Parts: sequence; structure tokens; C-alpha cells
Amino acid sequence: LISRAGGIHPLNQAHQKSIAVTSESVSLSDPDYVVISPCGFDIDTTLKDWARIANATWFKELRAVRNGDVAIVDGNQHFNRPGPRLLDALQFLIGWIHNRPDLIPSTFPWVPAPLTDATDATDAHGGAADARGAGGGAPDGVSVERAHREACELGMDLYEDPVTGYSVFTAHFHGKRGWCCGNCCRHCPYGHWHVKEEQGMERRTYLCEPKLLVAEKGVKAGWSSDMVLVLLPDPESALEDIKTTAAMSDEGEQLVFVVMQDTTSPKMLGTSSSSSSSSMINSQDSGMTSSALTIHHIMREVHKVSGSLLVVPVGRSSSSSSCSSSSSSNSSCSSCSSSSNS
Repeated sequence: LISRAGGIHPLNQAHQKSIAVTSESVSLSDPDYVVISPCGFDIDTTLKDWARIANATWFKELRAVRNGDVAIVDGNQHFNRPGPRLLDALQFLIGWIHNRPDLIPSTFPWVPAPLTDATDATDAHGGAADARGAGGGAPDGVSVERAHREACELGMDLYEDPVTGYSVFTAHFHGKRGWCCGNCCRHCPYGHWHVKEEQGMERRTYLCEPKLLVAEKGVKAGWSSDMVLVLLPDPESALEDIKTTAAMSDEGEQLVFVVMQDTTSPKMLGTSSSSSSSSMINSQDSGMTSSALTIHHIMREVHKVSGSLLVVPVGRSSSSSSCSSSSSSNSSCSSCSSSSNS
């Protein structure tokens, strides 16, 4: 769209997937124009978080900001959806960057960014930007968890975050899809299996019920005759066991590594007979031990060998239909609640 409008995108290449970029790379590119259009956010929602970027020193120093050439566009309608509205977005870009406001559709949802009073704009929306915390998650985890749990029990795909007002996908919705999308969703019931840590994202949720996580993204898990199950009973040797097993496997075999996980945290569990380290602690279930090794360490290693993973949560079941993550209060993931039949 930018190229067709007569502009140049200095960071993303045309016809390629969009990529995450750092503030440093944006600063170095020093764009003439900036369009703020977060996926799923209308203009009011974007303004709630506006101060988070507008008050950053690197952002204030951009040429586009100094010249007042920053636009906030309804990202729920434009630039993020494949469809006829892309034509409206193209017309907007042409009119905006060529100083031809007569070419911009009269109903196109955009506003010039409030560059001189970003703090006031945010306060007018209840200070939602600060309420989200450093990691993007709401600090009032109890109310968020309650809202999510009730939505799951009703079989709802979305609920409204009681702190920010954002619409958030439930674990019920993600469960219907059948696989992790890799976008670090707050209530991912797959333990963020396909999240790419090399792109700066972090796995934070864990599993509440047994799940088979297959190597290929976008495919619902299913069993096949060429799958070979490999039990990892010892957290102390688990990572090395994954490497060794993969090196010794026959071509064409689909390795499925089986691990046990604590139901109340991402910690990996092992049998007491297989582990004797002083770092191991007794689990709530007799004969089980847990360690500092988490399911996320296992995921990282299994991905390296293109294997699949069968995670079996073990421990005392919660009376509710959800479980809380072990991440800190400023995490963007407040829980990994599963649906009401978990």
C-alpha cells in the first residue's frame, strides 16, 4: 500500500510478512510519515495507550513527529484486514502523503496524533496506558481472571478486560482453533508453544490439561502411526535426552516427547526415583518431584529438533475451571485458563 501510494517503507519489504522492529531501527530510518494503526484497536482504544509511545524520547525525535506528520487510524477496520477497505486505506495514504486531503474518503476513520498533549489525551481515557503495567498485562489479576473464567464458562470467544476495556480472546476460543498461533496471546492454552523467542517474545502461560503439541504450525494435533513416544522422566537430564534421542532417531520418525508438568506452575515434574538432586522439591502428589526446569525450557529444545510434545499436567486440580500462571504481576499473560470442561 505504501509503495502504491508513492512512498517507501524503510523497514518491511514488499510482499513479505510483517516483522517486529525495535525503536532503534525506527529511529535510524527516521520516517517522513508515521501511521499508527494497531490491529484490532479503534481510535479511542489507541488513544488510551498513546502516551506510552508519544512520550518516549526516541519517538519525539523522529522527523515525522517534529513535523506533525503522524496519523492515528482505526486499525480494527483498516490496514490489517484483507478486503475492500484496503482501497480506502490506499486512497487515504495517497491523499495524506501528497497533501491532497480532497482524495481522502470523507468517512475514513483517522485523526492527527495529539503530539503536543499526549499525557492529557491519555488521562482523558482514564489513564489506561499506565494501568496496563510494564509488560502490558493488567495489574488487577483477580478481576481479569474472574472475567475470563466467567466468559469461558459461558462458552464466549471474547471478554472485556475490566481494567483496559480491551476485547480479549478467551482460552475457549483458542481451544476451538486447535493450535497455538504464536502471537503470545494472553490466554493461550498451549503454553505459547509456537511463540518465537528469537523475535523478542516470551513464553508465559502453561497447560491446564493434557495436550499434544505438534511441530507444524497451523495444524490441529492428531496421532499417526509413525509417531514415536519418548518419556522424559528426569528433569535433570531432560534437555540432553532430547538431543540424544533426536540424534539416534530414524529418518521419517516423528518424535513425541512426553513430559509431566505441575498444574499450578510451568515447572516440569519427574519421578522421585529418577531424580535425586537437592534442588528437587516434593510435589503435592506422592512420588513426584519438581525442579527449576520449566515446560518452556523443554519446548525450546524440542523445537530445535523439530519434535512434538505431549504435556501431561499432574497435581491437585483446582476447583475452578482455570489456573493462574507463574509470571509476575507485570506480565502480559495473567492466566492460561482453559474452558469449563477442562
